[in-house]
Amino acid sequence: LDRLHPFAMTELGKKLCVRTTFFRPDELAEKLHELDEAIQLIRRFGSWPIYPVAELRELFHALQKGRMLHLEDLNHLRLDGVMIEALGNFQKTLIVAFPHVEQWIDSLDYIDDVYGKIRNLLNDRGQLVDHASPTLLSIRKQLKRMDAQMVALIQKLVSSYASSLTESTYSVRNGQYVLPVITSQKQKVPGVIEDVSDTGLTTFVQPLPIVQLQQEKQALLAAEQDEIFIILTGLTETIQPYLDSLALNNKTLGYLDYLHAKARFGIVHEGHASILVTEPGLKLKGARHLLIDP
Repeated sequence: LDRLHPFAMTELGKKLCVRTTFFRPDELAEKLHELDEAIQLIRRFGSWPIYPVAELRELFHALQKGRMLHLEDLNHLRLDGVMIEALGNFQKTLIVAFPHVEQWIDSLDYIDDVYGKIRNLLNDRGQLVDHASPTLLSIRKQLKRMDAQMVALIQKLVSSYASSLTESTYSVRNGQYVLPVITSQKQKVPGVIEDVSDTGLTTFVQPLPIVQLQQEKQALLAAEQDEIFIILTGLTETIQPYLDSLALNNKTLGYLDYLHAKARFGIVHEGHASILVTEPGLKLKGARHLLIDP
């Protein structure tokens, strides 16, 4: 099982590899047919798309109890949707039927009201896009203008206090724009001290005009978080009717990864699915007795 585990990519798939145990007699034949089919499919058409999706059982349980979605949850759900879509596209390329594998893919439900909406709301870094709501777009435009205003202002202050600076530039300390002021002249630059150099000769001061702009920026950032909370609250309400389907999708993706891992393991080790027989027996192909037929 430790050798099978690395062939899986999903969180649930890896767990299923570790938990692999004996099948019941009534399901053994079906599972062997399924595995053999998966091996044949991969040998002929290559691996089907597998992504490192997370196991979301606890998330769905928490959502049923009233927890709100977080941005991290949206990214997990988006990846589920991406994998479901990719599996559907892969299935369309198959020119031969693989009923056991395809029934699992067919059981997946791409819920556009959830997966499609989340895909449109997140960027490649997993953050909410500006147009997630008109209010968020407005706030972020104001933040961009304020950042540009702060850069222009700090550059102007560099010129204004040039004679009191250790160098003719500004820097960033603790996330704040600061001026590198000669410590003996720090009283000439009104503002907040953010840091002092190791030598003690330079004091990094956030000028008072920048402090005032920073306070306005903090208010905008707080408003941005409030709007993100509103958006996530709306999404949480949207997915409530689909929780059971979303949970089943996530579980199925894990099983498809588990089946894929077993098939790839078998191919790498030149293995084959066992063939069940109704009568006991033993066939030794190419066997010989070392003493009689050395």
